[in-house]
This record gives sequence, structure tokens and C-alpha cells, in this order.
Amino acid sequence: MIEWDKIIYDDCLNKINGLSTIPDNSIELGFVDPPFNISYYTNNKESVIYKDDMEESKYTKWCKEWFKQLKRICEIIAIHCGGMNIDMWHDIEHPYDTIYLYKINSPSGGKSTYNRTIFPVLIYGKPKNRLKRDCFEYISNWGWLRKRECLHPCPMNEQFVLDFISQLKPKSVIDPFIGSGTTAFVCKKLNIPWLGYEIDKIYSQDINNLLNEINLKESGLYYWLK
Repeated sequence: MIEWDKIIYDDCLNKINGLSTIPDNSIELGFVDPPFNISYYTNNKESVIYKDDMEESKYTKWCKEWFKQLKRICEIIAIHCGGMNIDMWHDIEHPYDTIYLYKINSPSGGKSTYNRTIFPVLIYGKPKNRLKRDCFEYISNWGWLRKRECLHPCPMNEQFVLDFISQLKPKSVIDPFIGSGTTAFVCKKLNIPWLGYEIDKIYSQDINNLLNEINLKESGLYYWLK
């Protein structure tokens, strides 16, 4: 039995309460924004950097392990893979479809460009509901554009996650690398059962701050939007 609306602060591949303990075909959507393995660095002194520097072969093996578990658990998997990892993911398994997140002011660099603005999201499995488009365009909330301060150095774009999940309308969601808590925040807004894993408990501050913004009692706006 899955305990919904919960963060498990542990490795999603641990044997005690990790992905391997979740029943087959029990969750509709796996939404994944994994570390890109690019030795991520930021000048923001308030941020806390997660581990992001595995050997390439170990990184590929690690991705295969959690992907295998998600395929067993989920009907659909969406992976925000980073442009630098798209070839690796196509080698692991060719996706059913690919959509794109266009961050018009992204500070990220590409292999031969100063700025990478197009980020692929790979879709594995056929969704029951169609997305409205194959390219989602947003302003990146970084630097002084950030809506809120957080310890996590690169929180997922909140509006993209909201648009993506609200259009797919899954009955349940799992995020094995929940980071700053954007997926949990969106699912709570949409009243969708969710489960998340986060190996770095220090980000619980970000997650709790986000979830506490939502008031589902009668006095809150989201109560009447449910």
C-alpha cells in the first residue's frame, strides 16, 4: 500500500523503502528531473550543491537502474534529461515522444554555444491525454527573477510542471529526485496523489516552504479550486 503525499528522504534505489518496494503498475506518471552529471556549479553562495560528478559509465548504469524500476511502476515516464544526455537516453531506450522546454533567457551553456535554451523532455509510454503543444516556452526564474529564495541551486520551472501535469491529468505521480519540491507543490495544488524521494535532506527546507504556501482548508483559495 502506497503512503501518498509524502517525501522519503533517502536514496530512491535503497532496498528498504526505495523504488523496488513499490508495486508494479501502481502509479500513472513518473516525472523525473535527475542530476545531469555535469559537475554543476553556481556562484549563488546561498545554494547547496548536490553530487553531480559520477564517472560516465557509472552514471549510465545508475540511470538504467532507476529507469528500470520506474518502467515497472509507472504507465508513463517523463524525463527532463538535459540536452547533453539525450544520446545516452536514446541508447537506453528510444522514447515514445519528445517535447521541449524552451527557456528563452537560460544561463546554461551548450557544447558550442554560450547559452542552451532548448531542453528535451523524453516521454516513455503513451499518455491517455494529449499535451496541447510539443514546445513549452518560459522565462527562466534565476538571479533576481527568482520568485523565492531556496537552497536548491536549480529548481524545476514551476509553471512548466504545472502546465505539463495539468494537461496530462495523471491519477498519481512519483518523482524520485524531488529536489526543491516543485512536483509535490504542483500535485498538491491539483489535488493529485504524489510520492517523492530526495537523498539530500537539507532540501526539506525548500520543500516545506513550498508546500506550506498552499492552503487546502476552507479559508484558502485552493480549497475552492479543487
